[in-house]
Amino acid sequence: AERTAELARKKQDLEAALQKEREYSLLQKKIVAMVSHELRTPLTIIDGTAQRMSRRRERMTPGEIETRIQTVRGAVRRLVSQIDLTLYASSLESGRFELRVAPVNVQDLIAEACDRQREITPAAAINVDIGAIPDGIPGDRKLLDLVFTNLIGNAVKYSPGNAEVRIGGRIEGDRAVISISDRGIGIPPEELAHVFQPFFRGKNAANFQGSGVGLSTAKDFVELHGGTITAESAAGCGTTFTVFLPLAQQDNQENPGQVAA
Repeated sequence: AERTAELARKKQDLEAALQKEREYSLLQKKIVAMVSHELRTPLTIIDGTAQRMSRRRERMTPGEIETRIQTVRGAVRRLVSQIDLTLYASSLESGRFELRVAPVNVQDLIAEACDRQREITPAAAINVDIGAIPDGIPGDRKLLDLVFTNLIGNAVKYSPGNAEVRIGGRIEGDRAVISISDRGIGIPPEELAHVFQPFFRGKNAANFQGSGVGLSTAKDFVELHGGTITAESAAGCGTTFTVFLPLAQQDNQENPGQVAA
């Protein structure tokens, strides 16, 4: 009886280990796919800035030149961040993945993400009102940056013309709540439950470029922080994604544990 119980425990432990390995393997694949897609963003910024400087090089003031230089430097930092994220993905395979938790200024992080988006889409109308979010939210800045960059980029991408994208923030109990709302194509009710599934692409998004892994990976990263993410939408009426993040560090931020498969 004891041997049977021991074998049962070993089988259970092995199944748990295999399940965790499968989950990390899937997250690794999603990160690599997402980073490959996101690398285009800073490269687009660098190329666009270089072209503008080339066209106007005879007429640019020192101040304008400095502004363009800072834009390029910001895009380079973004590239470095994406490369770091691929190293995160590599650490998943070896089982060494862990959050690098430190106080994060979410207001600054979102402002930077909006600035990058405006470089790509100058006509984008992004309204930000997150003054209620305190400084020092515990989290991994690179992962949170990727979450909000993806959500803001999607909101702009799926909005017609220069329709306004609204980013709001509030506090609910022990959580910071950040919402990103657009007035875009929306998500049909029958597809809303699937938007966080890996590689899912809605029928009405067929004409838009995308990898189908952004929302799934964003959900994984938010949950690694002990948070949650929700989606509300209706076809043709826009979409709101809401991120809930703990104001205090959670135990699972030190030991991330499982991620969504």
